[in-house]
Order: sequence, then structure tokens, then C-alpha cells
Amino acid sequence: NPHLSITKDDDVDSYDSVGDVISYSIVATNDGNTTLASVTVTDPNASGLTCTPANGSSLAPGESLNCTASHTITQADIDAGSYFNAACVDDGEEGAEAACDDVTTPADQNPALAIDKTVTDVDGGGSGGSVDEAGDVITYQIVATNTGNVTLHNVTVIDPLLGTLSCTPTQPATLSPGASITCTGSYTATQADINGNGGGDGDIDNTATADSNETAPSSDSEDVPVVRAPSLAVDKIV
Repeated sequence: NPHLSITKDDDVDSYDSVGDVISYSIVATNDGNTTLASVTVTDPNASGLTCTPANGSSLAPGESLNCTASHTITQADIDAGSYFNAACVDDGEEGAEAACDDVTTPADQNPALAIDKTVTDVDGGGSGGSVDEAGDVITYQIVATNTGNVTLHNVTVIDPLLGTLSCTPTQPATLSPGASITCTGSYTATQADINGNGGGDGDIDNTATADSNETAPSSDSEDVPVVRAPSLAVDKIV
């Protein structure tokens, strides 16, 4: 009654970073009643497979191959949400059927998208300037960064006040962890802005929002002060 069995276990409950290592222990046992001449364990999705006794050894009934292997986590493994790995044992043509066991290790996914909006120039006077007349131009930079550990897809930045933005890379973008999309745009102050017709504190308020398939929207705002100088002149002549 030639027969083989195999068990495979991992040493971690989950993973969350590129470079994390999952170590596996694999035990292949001759649990039949005949000696098997060439018992071999394979594990194509792991590296560094080492067995004691060596792969291809003869196993008497009750004896086992004790093997170890490992897998180093890639970004694709985190994006996938889990890593599946199977190991199998066989004795070639000796009569025992191949046996396999597998283990699936989950990923701890943490999608996150941060946005930072800054004023880079106000009508040629630098980033700290103010608006004092219609036609003044405010230039903005918006940076949306993947601050999580999964790849984000269809990343978009919108800014209703600025309208069409110039972005690098172009949007919608795919951002790996740590990567950013940088957008620029400008707004030309109107007389209504100078008059304070928008209400509130009278500044020019501007909000940009970043979003992706994997995250909730994230927003950041910038206010540019408006300097108002009401004045009335009178000139009377005869």
C-alpha cells in the first residue's frame, strides 16, 4: 500500500510590506507500508527549498522529508490581497500517488491618498502675496501622494475653481506606494472677488480633491487674502 502525505505551514499571520518574508515548513511522510525509493518535494512558488534528507531520498514507512522554503513579498502580492502557495510530493514511478498541500497568507492592505495644495505665485509677487485688483492671477500646485501600501488606480485631482489642470503623470493615473501626481492650475481674480461678493471672510477660497478606486476622497484648501481699498474721489470745477 504505497502512500505519501504532505503538510505545509507558514510562519506569519499576514504581511503588509514589500520585502516581508514568509517562511514555510513542509513535511512529506511515507505513511504507506512499502519503502519508496525516490521521494521528491516541489514548491514552485517558493525559493530556497531545502530538505532533510535531501530530495530524491528513499523513505521507509513512517519516515519523512522535512523541508523549508520562503517567499519574499512583492508589490503585486500586496495588491493581490493574499499569497497562495502549494507544495507537492511524489516518488516518480514508484507507485504512490502525488500528494499536495497549500497555504494562503493574507495581506494587510492599507490604501491611503494624501493631498497637498499650495499657492506658488500671486500675480508675479511670489507665494505669499495678496490680490488687490481684478485680473490678478493666482497659481496653484496640487500634489496627491499614495501614502498607503497598495497600488491606487484611476487617481484623479479636481479643482472646480481652477477648471482644467495640467498634471504629471496625466490623469487618471496609477500610483504605486510613495508615488505622486503633481498638478498645476491658475485662477484670475474677478471684480466680484475684490468686492467680496462671495461672502465668508472675503478671501479667495479654493479646495482641491483627490480620489481613486481604492480610497475615499481627500481634500485640501488654500485661501488667498484680498486687499480692499475703497476710495471715492471728487473733483469740482467751475
